[in-house]
Amino acid sequence: MGANPARRPFRFEAAWLQHEGFKDLLSASWNRDIRTQEALSMLRRTLQMWNKEVFGDVHKRKDELLCKIKTVQDQLDLLQTDDLLIQESVLLKELDVVLEQEEVLWF
Repeated sequence: MGANPARRPFRFEAAWLQHEGFKDLLSASWNRDIRTQEALSMLRRTLQMWNKEVFGDVHKRKDELLCKIKTVQDQLDLLQTDDLLIQESVLLKELDVVLEQEEVLWF
């Protein structure tokens, strides 16, 4: 049987390396008790599922974060509270991570 032409080939994304849970996922997913080829095949499926469910669409996450940041900044224009300032800081740090991931994806 030939490969399914509708399926996209597996591609490792360097941006995954920047995700805080990626190395733990690799360690937990590697099975030393089976042949290397089988272990790689299982790891590929695990990474594909993780990419879809956890890593997600970087561009979508960026848009969502920008929207949240705008909402918090609009609230800050009306009233500055410690909670809003902390929330803005956390969101901006998350955006920095997503922007780095997006940059790696472009390369």
